[in-house]
Amino acid sequence: MRRVYQGFGVIAICLGLGVTWSGQGFAQQNYGPVTVGQGVYAVASLHRKPQDGLNLKQWALAIFAANRDQFGNGLDQLESGSLLTIPSPEQARKLWRIGKKMSLNQAPRDAAAQVASIMQLDDGYRPVSELRLMSDEVASPLQDAAPLTTATPAPAVQAPVRDSAQALISRYSGKPVAPDHQQPAAQVAETWIHAGTPPAIVAPSVPGTSVLDPKPGRESTAAATPAVQPTATRGLQTLKALERTAPGAPFKQLPLYAEALAASASGDSASVLGQLRALEADYAGDSEFDYLYGVLLLDAGNPQEALYPLLRASNESPESLGIRIDLGRAYFDMGENESARLVFTTLAEQAPPPTAAVVIASYLEAIQDRAVRYERRTGGRLALNTGYDSNANSATALDNFAGFELDERARSTESRYSGLVGELNYSSPLTARWSWILAGTGRVRQFGDADYLDTIQFGLSSSQNYRQGNWGLSLQFNGGQTLIDGRYNSHFLAVGSTLNVQHSPMLSSRYGLRLQQVRYDATVAVRDIDQLLLSMAWAYRHNLGYGSEFSWNLLYGHDAPTQDDSPYGRNLFGLGISELVQITPSLQLAFNSNVLKAIYDGQFVDSDRDDLQIFNELSLSVLSQRWKHWGWRLAVAHVDNGSSIELYDYDRLDVSIGLMRVFR
Repeated sequence: MRRVYQGFGVIAICLGLGVTWSGQGFAQQNYGPVTVGQGVYAVASLHRKPQDGLNLKQWALAIFAANRDQFGNGLDQLESGSLLTIPSPEQARKLWRIGKKMSLNQAPRDAAAQVASIMQLDDGYRPVSELRLMSDEVASPLQDAAPLTTATPAPAVQAPVRDSAQALISRYSGKPVAPDHQQPAAQVAETWIHAGTPPAIVAPSVPGTSVLDPKPGRESTAAATPAVQPTATRGLQTLKALERTAPGAPFKQLPLYAEALAASASGDSASVLGQLRALEADYAGDSEFDYLYGVLLLDAGNPQEALYPLLRASNESPESLGIRIDLGRAYFDMGENESARLVFTTLAEQAPPPTAAVVIASYLEAIQDRAVRYERRTGGRLALNTGYDSNANSATALDNFAGFELDERARSTESRYSGLVGELNYSSPLTARWSWILAGTGRVRQFGDADYLDTIQFGLSSSQNYRQGNWGLSLQFNGGQTLIDGRYNSHFLAVGSTLNVQHSPMLSSRYGLRLQQVRYDATVAVRDIDQLLLSMAWAYRHNLGYGSEFSWNLLYGHDAPTQDDSPYGRNLFGLGISELVQITPSLQLAFNSNVLKAIYDGQFVDSDRDDLQIFNELSLSVLSQRWKHWGWRLAVAHVDNGSSIELYDYDRLDVSIGLMRVFR
């Protein structure tokens, strides 16, 4: 446990890492080392006191200014292991404005000299009479929060259920998704306690099955008060309305309150944020103002600015589940992973209502996924499946071609099958931005009516990953081998690189390059190729059902045969689209469609060969709410391969059902 010693005149001699020394009072202090995943706001929350007269953001900016060399490219890039100098409140009052200019890259040339001059001031210590031990976790207002009150719910309120504005947590893309600007997530969470159970959120997905992000339903808190209609007044009309309101009136009585609710419901938070900022000095401490202001900032994509109003609201209403969920959202969107973990872990331990518990669990799942950047992790997946394949060898239905009778094994063969898929992966952070992932896979498929097609595949991959800001780069090394009917068939070795870019909370893209060698058994070595693949993909998340994602991708490839007389050189052009829709919290529908055009360089039976392959797949995934990490998947896939040479025409239908188990 890391110890935080508070008080004047306390001297601690600490052996080893993980021991933190910090003072308490009004003097300049030292703090550190900063733990991995800990951000400046978490540090600021440890030292800020209400009597300081500074809000949390001002404290964070002051720490930033006093320790600029301990940050990367900005306020949100505090380096792990840093030893920080914490300014006194008096120093912080002078430093935070300099820190703000530094964060905006607008600092004057003499900013460093100004900081040095301010940090030389010392207004003395204030002794304290006791020591306090704190845990390794980041401090949060929730540590002293009252437990959730659910024993005696209020009478149900009849309120319209609206589309969600909750941030989607993307297991599919591996990255969290920001709010969809519909309605504050906390509004529905708040009414869960009082108005029953709204639509739930998606259960955690199974890696490799493309189960989409969670998305809760929404219910407006306006239902608990007289109905509020969106108002058309803006600008001068609103200011005049404010002038007609008695000074000192609660925020809820101002016309701006109704306007802000309407803006939240319509996703137009920008229309009122300027007016709310102007009132912050007068209404900070009003729980209605702080909560609504914080949620609007959060939905507008300003989690850092939203944090302090939400912290105030949490302190004013510590029993409010909705406020505390949105506080966790703010930490999560800021990248303060451990602060968000503490908020949601505290909530999960206080027996929240079932639907809220699923929301909280989904955030904890996403936090755990993000923690792979700085925590070692081991995981795996095991899937059993069975099905029917109408053309297990992807062969023609012809009996004769060019005057020759085709062998039975060269003709289309249908068969039932059973299979087993296993995956094991290990990830380890190397630095704050670099990580390493090692993964192994194995697949077995046995055909009951065509055992000569029984297939065993296994592979190993290693990747080095770098992340910074909204982009990430990955370098992968892959290899694998295929056995058919117990005999060696082929193997491959590949190296590739992928660039991932998050353009906006809802839009991301991926760009890939892959070079690989494919080698076959000596009897069919004419098929040996060296392959180049280039790919681009875009993914857009939108509201449909409980959350959905549409993606499309482009592919170009070139196969260069290793033998001069081989006809298997070809150029590939591909286009694919997919749609994932979460129908219910445990039910997801996925559709994939791909078109691949192959133009061969060589001659086949004295003819040019061009193939056009169309692949479509529809799958339904069911995740168990009772048995965690278990799931079912039903899939139907069809391949139509048309060729300028009739011998290579074929159709294939594959229907399967599988049981999946995830290990963590």
